[in-house]
Amino acid sequence: MKKLIILLGLMISLYSKADESFKIIFDRSNFSDSTNISFLPNEFSHDMLFKLPVIDKQRSTPIENYFITNIQDKIYALHSGSFNVMLWNGSDWINLYKATYHGYNFEAFFFVYEDNLYSLGTYGYWLTHSNVLKFNFDAEVWDMVITRNSPENYGSYFVGQIGDTLISIFGFNLNESTGDRSKIIDGHLLDLKNKTWSEVGLAENIVPVENFFLEYKTRVDLKDYTVMENRLDTQKGLFVIDKINLEINFFANEDGYFFHSSVLDYIVDNKITYEEYGIVKTLNIDSLFMKEHITSSISLYSPENKVTSNLLIALYITLALIIIIIALLVIRRKRSSYGEIESDNLISLYSETLEKIMLIINEQGEATLDTSELNELLEITHMTYDAQRAKRAKLINELNYSHNLIHNCNLIERRRNPKDKRQIAYHMNISKG
Repeated sequence: MKKLIILLGLMISLYSKADESFKIIFDRSNFSDSTNISFLPNEFSHDMLFKLPVIDKQRSTPIENYFITNIQDKIYALHSGSFNVMLWNGSDWINLYKATYHGYNFEAFFFVYEDNLYSLGTYGYWLTHSNVLKFNFDAEVWDMVITRNSPENYGSYFVGQIGDTLISIFGFNLNESTGDRSKIIDGHLLDLKNKTWSEVGLAENIVPVENFFLEYKTRVDLKDYTVMENRLDTQKGLFVIDKINLEINFFANEDGYFFHSSVLDYIVDNKITYEEYGIVKTLNIDSLFMKEHITSSISLYSPENKVTSNLLIALYITLALIIIIIALLVIRRKRSSYGEIESDNLISLYSETLEKIMLIINEQGEATLDTSELNELLEITHMTYDAQRAKRAKLINELNYSHNLIHNCNLIERRRNPKDKRQIAYHMNISKG
């Protein structure tokens, strides 16, 4: 009976490990018999990895890196600049792609969505692009996915998947006439369900454009984070997209690079296990948020469309009304009585929100709210999770802008819990000034 229990436990353990979703970034060009692969799943062996081609036969060029992943119980390998889809059949790799076209997806972002293989961008046929391709397992070819509002002449290496959404930032535009690339901070979001692109920006620049240099091979997309290494000697470290809080963090690392000499990066959930000079190392991104070396943390937001001069005039008038209302509310706080202020559209929302904040301060002395409490305060609890994040970030930025005009400080400050840096709290500064 005891042996049976042990056997069942072993079978369950092996099954759960085999069923675990993983990604592997494999440097085929530097792989050798001495490479340590002990941290990979049991299906992997040196012989298996050596059987991946080292030369692209269609273009007669070396293959540097493979992206390896599993869909259910099957293992696939793909590489930049090629449409080949290599499937491991237990003894060898077979190429599922039957057409002859190649070269459209150099430095692509490969990902899995709803048990299908996809490729995004980045360069091909003399064009920088963010086009999406989906592998057709029946026809054994890649199909173009038609998307709306697609960015033109735009590509990025810093791409991550957040559920049904792709985020692409820190990219570049290519001037096709001159061949010049211009780096940009802001980027784009792609909703995979409705296949629509939208713009995304930073609340402020986390780093000047001249201070970042990102390499394609240093991107690692995890469950709750997307990590990319900044290779500039003047500012070494990791850029990390926090998918839960929709923020970008920079972690300085002046001592050196994280994945400079990595041959294998094995990615499960939020942990990266990698081999470097024969030594197995582990980087748990969750643990970074428990330390004090976050250099900067900036929230993402969806920018509004650019306004015309007439709309700018209307915006200035609206801001003037908001300033008057905020000043009246500060005076009325001293009298401990609050009346209903009649205003239209956004003005009424701002005044009601500020009044609630001051009520909380009068009762508690200060107001520090968690995310759910702030959602209730902003009356956005009826929205979906993703809509709440975007709306919350937008309202915080607008309220802080208005408050800064009078008090030279933010109304709402994001603060991290000192015991758990992953948790966000929101502190109200209405008492200042």
